[in-house]
Amino acid sequence: MRTLSTRIDLTPEQLKVIGDIRPGFRIIRGAAGSGKTTTALRQLGQQTHIRLDRRRRYGHDSPVRALVLTFNRTLEGYIAEVVRRYVPDDHALELKVSTFGRWARSLVGNVRILDDSEVEEFLQPHLIHLRWTNPGITGHHEFFVDEVKYVLGRFEPHRLDNYLAVVREGRGTAPRVDRRLRAALLETVLRPYEAAKKRSEVIDWNDLAVRAASAEPDPLYDIVVVDEAQDFSNNQVRAVLRHVQPSHNTTL
Repeated sequence: MRTLSTRIDLTPEQLKVIGDIRPGFRIIRGAAGSGKTTTALRQLGQQTHIRLDRRRRYGHDSPVRALVLTFNRTLEGYIAEVVRRYVPDDHALELKVSTFGRWARSLVGNVRILDDSEVEEFLQPHLIHLRWTNPGITGHHEFFVDEVKYVLGRFEPHRLDNYLAVVREGRGTAPRVDRRLRAALLETVLRPYEAAKKRSEVIDWNDLAVRAASAEPDPLYDIVVVDEAQDFSNNQVRAVLRHVQPSHNTTL
């Protein structure tokens, strides 16, 4: 595991973010290694102290609940170690550090998720059909596998038609995915793929996020930190936000 420094000197910009304790959302943006995670976790420590003090002052019985989500298990171990430095050891604090997958499973049950090869197997016949009816896209298999994952991760199941009009950036100019090709992707690949999973009674990672979003919202969290949030899909972020208190501190 990465060795943690015994001292971290904070910049004025970081101190300003850490000192902002107003409820609501915070988005911390910066280059790799610029201190985003450190800032978010120091802010977490500040917010837990304040909420615990407020709880004692007003005689509240409910614990302060905090959730820290990471993208993978390697980051989870590192962040759990950092959190222990900044967050008070208090019986009134319920703190959970987890990957998104493990947290979502705790809400919906220990379901089995299709791995990448199994997803490819389910998609393959539908993508072949798409290529037969659209010969110009031959040779772009991985592009359209990624496009399917993007669409399913961005839109809720009942809003897939929004894909037809959304501005899609960062995918280059070839192949050109115009409205006609998007409609074909919806009808030839996306909807049949969803139906095939349902018939086989299996789910993928996006299904897990959707189920987590609709799971019973208990407990609701007072403080949430999502590390590496740029790697979370829209539906994963939606799932997290469905489980926060009305007056919350959420940092992405």
